[in-house]
Amino acid sequence: MVNPKTWALENEKFLRSLRDFTAITEALSLPTGSTILDLGVGSGWTSILLAKIGYQVVGVDVSPKMIALANQRANQEGAKVNFAVGDIHNWQSSSQFDAVVCYDVLHHCYDVAAVLTKAANHLKSGGRLILLEPNFGHQFTASARAAKKQFGVRENGMRYRPLKHQLRWAGFTTVKRYYHPYPDRVYIGTAGFLKRLLNRTFYPK
Repeated sequence: MVNPKTWALENEKFLRSLRDFTAITEALSLPTGSTILDLGVGSGWTSILLAKIGYQVVGVDVSPKMIALANQRANQEGAKVNFAVGDIHNWQSSSQFDAVVCYDVLHHCYDVAAVLTKAANHLKSGGRLILLEPNFGHQFTASARAAKKQFGVRENGMRYRPLKHQLRWAGFTTVKRYYHPYPDRVYIGTAGFLKRLLNRTFYPK
């Protein structure tokens, strides 16, 4: 028998992933056939979905088991993705890409600056880096504490200003902050966030 609480939690995680992926594709805004480097792919679902909507994707993860699972899932889905085992702090390719995606990755890294520098080095001129990370409070959540205890992973909180400084240091000239706290739209910058917050407060659905 399905536990309603468990089902609701898993369903919310699934919906959150779909909202996140939609935000990523909106931020990418690239034509079909563009090349994307997906860093820290885990089981590969972001890479597979990006490939299925027409992008040429290379996915990298430090875990051979995760890459094996990603290849298996890609084959099942009929998605063409080039997966590779590698530590994203120092992984190197001779190719350059139209975009680099890091989804829920940086807050696990021991050297964020190194990863951002690697991302910059793998971008074509005018390319873009898409980051989607939890905020500073993430490290204090029950899920983060449980993950650290069970898997021994880092679950750092991310702060915008230090991250922006690291992006500048890595060579990124334009940094935009996207907020998507609600599923219906992505808002850009502080003004967009405040607009959505005011709408939610005074004009609830």
